[in-house]
Amino acid sequence: MRGNQKDIIEYTTAYGTKDMGGRALGKKISMPLLKSFMLQSYESFTEQAQLNYGCSLLITNYFLHMDGEGDAKRMKTYLKALTDGKDAEKSLDLLLDGRSFEELEKAITKGWGSKGVDFTFAK
Repeated sequence: MRGNQKDIIEYTTAYGTKDMGGRALGKKISMPLLKSFMLQSYESFTEQAQLNYGCSLLITNYFLHMDGEGDAKRMKTYLKALTDGKDAEKSLDLLLDGRSFEELEKAITKGWGSKGVDFTFAK
């Protein structure tokens, strides 16, 4: 895991470190189902900015450092598709890479659970 992992956890779950503010979400985080979270409008995203920015940081970190071989391969492919103008929903298939959203939610929950952050994905 990368050297800033502790700072990311502190920033997201508490009030940050090194005089930086934090999202203060606590270590038990309840959020919408992953697909709806990833496809929500920006307007919807900003309605719960604390939660959504904090969860986005953790989920992005998962894809960059915990998913697959920890090489961000799926994330890079997904971002390239978006940059190339591909449909957002169809591009998610690149992150799924044959997995269902439920399987991916379980993987994210397990990955962060091992670091002391408990995710609950709910409708």
